[in-house]
Amino acid sequence: MAAVMEDKPRLTQKQNDLVEIDEIKRISISDLVFSVTLPDGSVQKVLDDFSFEFSGPGTYCIVGENGQGKTSLLYLILGLYTSEGKVRYNNIPIEKCNLDYIRAEAISCCPQVCFAPDLPFNKARDRKRFLISDVT
Repeated sequence: MAAVMEDKPRLTQKQNDLVEIDEIKRISISDLVFSVTLPDGSVQKVLDDFSFEFSGPGTYCIVGENGQGKTSLLYLILGLYTSEGKVRYNNIPIEKCNLDYIRAEAISCCPQVCFAPDLPFNKARDRKRFLISDVT
């Protein structure tokens, strides 16, 4: 008798009660708000009520001008930054996921390091111009 394979990813519960997700089927981002403190002490909003859903495995490209929040979004998805709003893997809140496992086994990224101390941040209205597309 052949085994029936479910379409749901396998989940493993570890001793620390964090879930290891065998396969990421969906990453849901909702209502993210994220700000940074500039060298002069002022606070600059980078993401304001940002929502998006990555569905299905693939290669994704996050494109935008400097200072638009691309790296911040990536770091929020990986759990390296915290913010207001929700990030979920397969409908599981990021706080319940084993992020070390996800970073080691499930998601690869190539962040860009940029040194441009004299460039001013763009205006908040310009930050809404995100282009996120599946390039697979």
